[in-house]
Amino acid sequence: MAGVERVPSGIDGLDELLGGGLERNSTSLIMGGTGTGKTTMLLQFLYNGAQKHKEPGLFLSFEEPRDAIRKHFDAYGWNFEKLEADNMFLTVSYKPHEVKKLVDEGGGLIFDSIKSIDAKRIAIDSLTSY
Repeated sequence: MAGVERVPSGIDGLDELLGGGLERNSTSLIMGGTGTGKTTMLLQFLYNGAQKHKEPGLFLSFEEPRDAIRKHFDAYGWNFEKLEADNMFLTVSYKPHEVKKLVDEGGGLIFDSIKSIDAKRIAIDSLTSY
C-alpha cells in the first residue's frame, strides 16, 4: 500500500511479509494458542523499537507477573533494565482480579505510564483478562 507509513517490528521475515512493518498508529491483534510466541513477539517488537528506532515502549500485562516477564526477556538476552533506566521501556502488570478496578478508574495508571516515557509502542498481553 503506497503512502502508508510502516513501523518496523525488527522480527526477521515479518517486516518483509508486511511490506515494511506494521502500519503506524494502528492496532494489530496477535492471536495464537498457549506457547505459540505471542509474548515473545510483543517483547521483541518493543525491544527493537526502543533499541533500534528510539521509540519508547510500554508492556502492559494482565496475566504474567513482572518477575515472569523478566525471566522471559532475560532468556533472549534483551537488556530491558537498561532501556528502563533510559526511560525507553516500562512494564505495568495487573493481576486478573485487579482488572475491574482498572476499568472502574478509567485506566489512569496506564495513561500516566504512557505519558511518563512518551511511549510510541504499546503491547498488551493479553486482552482476554482485560
